[in-house]
Amino acid sequence: MFTRRPGRLLKGVVATAVVLATMFLAGVGTVARADDPTPQAGSLTEQEVARYKAANDTDPHVPLSQADKDQLAKKEQMVRDSRNSPGAASAAQYWGHTIGSQYQGQWNSYYCGPAAVAEAFVIKPGRFGVVDQGAAAWLMRTDTNGTAWSGVNAYVPAPYGTGYPVRDVLNYEIGTSWYLPQAVAYNATASDKATYISNLAFDIDNYWPIAGDAWEVYGSPNRLWGHPLYQTIFHWFTISGYQDYASTTNYMDSATTVWSAVHGWNTGFSSNTLVVIVGGRGYIW
Repeated sequence: MFTRRPGRLLKGVVATAVVLATMFLAGVGTVARADDPTPQAGSLTEQEVARYKAANDTDPHVPLSQADKDQLAKKEQMVRDSRNSPGAASAAQYWGHTIGSQYQGQWNSYYCGPAAVAEAFVIKPGRFGVVDQGAAAWLMRTDTNGTAWSGVNAYVPAPYGTGYPVRDVLNYEIGTSWYLPQAVAYNATASDKATYISNLAFDIDNYWPIAGDAWEVYGSPNRLWGHPLYQTIFHWFTISGYQDYASTTNYMDSATTVWSAVHGWNTGFSSNTLVVIVGGRGYIW
């Protein structure tokens, strides 16, 4: 298990060797670089993190088709309608609502994507155990680099293949067009945060788990609970509930088998912070 090392970022050849030897990324299978932009570990601002992400992003960010744009517009209208319904409180229908918390540890260090998909199928009503991590990994073409946000064609038939493997496998196995990718800006805006809170409440209230794709930059204090500070991490996780009228998020984290500090079930995580963490990637809702 990886343990955090206190103190300042080491420099030079020795630091590079230590970093490359010990810093393996969950869900990605690559290592943190010694030249990551860390003036002092834990002190990076959201703006500094956003600039780093923009300068180092290799994902193609596949554009949505017109059909997907139309579907997204329909879902957004459904969200607005739900907020105006009798009894709705802010974005959420309830103070707190959770679909389930049946988390599972990922089978290996780069299986966070398959684990997130398998977890979603365990808690989705009527879909218990549709796929396990091995089947999900094969369908999404997961390899030692992890599971892509976009740019990978999953092993699914038309019309499910859109280049977003997590989205495509969720839709294919359920037989739906419900799931869509929601991109979040590198520097998450107030609009990104408000949109997430509304989408979170809407999906959970309608029993649809959400898959988030974290991008945690080395030295940034914004990261999922238990994730080490001294790594850059890409990590899929399963969102299955909320509290405080969706201002906080409940999520499952499969990295229990990667880092001992991680808890499989997490409640009350700031929704605004979560949106910052998925900046540059996003979530499947």
